Amino acid sequence: MSSDAEFDEANALSTAEKTATPSTPTKRKRFVWSEGMIECLLSLRLGAMASSFNGSRSVAQLSAVWERLRLKFALVQAVQIEAAQLKNKYQTLKKEFSTIKLAESDTGNKTNEPIVYLA
Repeated sequence: MSSDAEFDEANALSTAEKTATPSTPTKRKRFVWSEGMIECLLSLRLGAMASSFNGSRSVAQLSAVWERLRLKFALVQAVQIEAAQLKNKYQTLKKEFSTIKLAESDTGNKTNEPIVYLA
């Protein structure tokens, strides 16, 4: 009988440990991008793997291509990163590029709103 009681006690403790939430929520560290990483991402996305992205039509196909890009990026840069992070960074870079190109094409002399080139 004592072994059953010990088992129940150990099982209850294990269940309590599994369901307990940490007192402080763990926040993921912000990933810091270097220029080399950005160049690698753009090189893979717009160069080596461009045809894979252009040929993909469904969400599942695009997800698979982003995952392949993640694996290649991890090999080249020796860093572990999620495919969603790569996709988000690419979308952000694309948005920044579009904003700058639009500002450059504006006519007139907007000295009060200079074009900001991100470093």
